[in-house]
Amino acid sequence: MDMGKMDMNKETAKRELDKDLIYNRVFENPIVGMTILDMNQNVIFGNSTARKIFQLERDPVGVNVREFLNKESKNLVDTVILPALEKTGIWQGELVGKLKDGREVPLSASCAVIYDEEGRSHAIHATYRDITGRKQMEEALRESAEKYRGIFTGTHDAIWIVKVKEGEFIYEDVNPEYSNFAGVDKRDVVGKRLDEIFEQETANKISRDYGWVVKEKKTLKKEQHLKFPIGEKWHLTTLAPLLDENGDVDRIIGSGKDITELKRAEGALRESEIRYRRLVDTAPDVIYTISWDGTLTSLNPAFEKITGWPCSEWLNKPFAELVHPDDLAKAVETFQQTMRGETPPPYELRIRTKSGDYLVGEFISKPLIEKGEVIGELGIARDITERKRAEEALRESEERYRSLVETSPDAVTMTDLEGRIIYVSPQTLELHGFKSAEELSGRSAFDLIAPEDHERAMTNLQKTMKEGIVRKLEYVFLKKDGTHFIGELSVALIKDAYGKPKAFIATTMDITERKQVENKLRESEKRYYTLFENANDAVFITDTETGKLLYVNKMAEILTGKSRDELIGMHQSMLHPPEDAKHYKEAFRNHVRNPSVNVEAIVMRKDGTRIPVLISASTFELGGKKVIQGIFRDVTELKKAEDKLRIFRKIGRKS
Repeated sequence: MDMGKMDMNKETAKRELDKDLIYNRVFENPIVGMTILDMNQNVIFGNSTARKIFQLERDPVGVNVREFLNKESKNLVDTVILPALEKTGIWQGELVGKLKDGREVPLSASCAVIYDEEGRSHAIHATYRDITGRKQMEEALRESAEKYRGIFTGTHDAIWIVKVKEGEFIYEDVNPEYSNFAGVDKRDVVGKRLDEIFEQETANKISRDYGWVVKEKKTLKKEQHLKFPIGEKWHLTTLAPLLDENGDVDRIIGSGKDITELKRAEGALRESEIRYRRLVDTAPDVIYTISWDGTLTSLNPAFEKITGWPCSEWLNKPFAELVHPDDLAKAVETFQQTMRGETPPPYELRIRTKSGDYLVGEFISKPLIEKGEVIGELGIARDITERKRAEEALRESEERYRSLVETSPDAVTMTDLEGRIIYVSPQTLELHGFKSAEELSGRSAFDLIAPEDHERAMTNLQKTMKEGIVRKLEYVFLKKDGTHFIGELSVALIKDAYGKPKAFIATTMDITERKQVENKLRESEKRYYTLFENANDAVFITDTETGKLLYVNKMAEILTGKSRDELIGMHQSMLHPPEDAKHYKEAFRNHVRNPSVNVEAIVMRKDGTRIPVLISASTFELGGKKVIQGIFRDVTELKKAEDKLRIFRKIGRKS
């Protein structure tokens, strides 16, 4: 016996098995486009998703992959991808595909070298994902970020962020209005402690307030009189704590409205009616007083300029008649608060103008006190109609962006730079088992990741800050009920119009089922594959729920005259004559309920030949799915022998 030839046959058979294994793996995941390339980058195999991405009508076997790329990506293959594959065996990045009609499509791509048992390069496994939607979404996010930044820098309120570190309070960021309000340049504030910015008395007052917020973990609202480098000022301050994953205060968000003029107005009111009137008459905002019975007792000239009504037309008339009917309850509520000696927070009311239209006013009201008793209300109203229109335009823009996110098939989550959730898409709620976005808003995104992956997730978050984007990270994620699932995560850094990091946006896809199938296949592949592939009978493995063929062996191809590509995904009833499809569908359902042994059937080959077979069926779990395995034995020769035997017996009886 020629042992060399025998070894060659074994090697050939092994290569065929390897080729089949590669083939199966290529087509196991229809979610992304996949191809197998030879070492000259010519296509060996390509799945249907790859053909769909590149708008190909047939399998591009033998075509060089460069034919599907634009000029820049072709150069990238030679200058970056091939050197990377030669050096490390893998490459990930973005390419631009070129379609038949000349259009270009952005792609997320990865390549990996497949080695044979001797460690030689055997082929290249390439995957592609159409990221057109993501690119459009990223552009929309950049535009939205610019608008967010515009609000931050354009607001009339001072806003600042303070880092709490080992008992010290260090300023991280301030908006332009803070610089104007406090009279300090941003560069002289950021990264500094309180005592490095303010004189000691002011630093001590602010430190006590920050300390209260850290201790109580509550929001503090108060009026303050402080000495700034620009001078002494009154302001209405709100200090809100931001907690870390341990529940400790990590940062304090401060906002302040300059109420110095209001305080001066109050002082002038107490000191002199003349000084008060001078201030009121020159104020750009409406300043008014209301008596205990709800009638207007004073109005400054700004009222006439803003509303068009002469002041004399409304003096000694009920203030309520100016308020939009839908806002009347709020107006009454805030008025009652001031009459109880309370100062309500700023609020908005719609006020009727002389033309019959309504403008939006932002109100700050306080009790009007005389001789220690509350006799009415003193208020300032600012016309914010244009600001509200701008906010509405921004809301509409954000709504358009939100619709893009909410139609994405992947779960989309947005967080601030500390990882706190600020937006989740409906798909995110469904994926993690939550009913409303409010359940997740403000929580750390790490709450959705299993604790064992937190350290790795934090490392990757820092990597995203540095590199701008990370792709296809696998983590163990958590649902609301505590159950786990495996997900694939991609994260991108969002920057504002000035290039400053603003937030993170992440897409998540549940790959639990895919990982389970891969694990199951790896566990059983060595034991089962050789037996399955080299069985003397045709073997078909079918999904019990859909009736579609999942796996077939070589003998199944021989029996049916069809390739695996034609068989896999086909409904099992299509193995049989079409006129008997109803019968075999019912028989399949019976097999699922009561697996049968030695059931006779007819298989119709691709050329129309009908083959009698004997089927033995059994059910089992594969990759988390219930499947039925059918072993089809060709009994053509047995049937012929039985026919001959019947003829001989008939002849024997006649003789």
